[in-house]
Amino acid sequence: MYGFAFSGFALGLGSKLAGGDMIYHSAIGIARLSLKSLIVTILVLGFSCLWNWLLKAGYVGILSDSEINP
Repeated sequence: MYGFAFSGFALGLGSKLAGGDMIYHSAIGIARLSLKSLIVTILVLGFSCLWNWLLKAGYVGILSDSEINP
């Protein structure tokens, strides 16, 4: 549950800071050749790859431990 709560908070905060969600920036913004949308898309994909690596490496175990967070 902590992982879901954190993910929802991070998604809402990111949408507010970036001026739109990931779908808007990647589908519409890049098609309109918006530099801001390209940067947002690259940053989100980069941070998602980093977060996936951190989870698999066990550095953020409380969010990925099935005994604590089923």
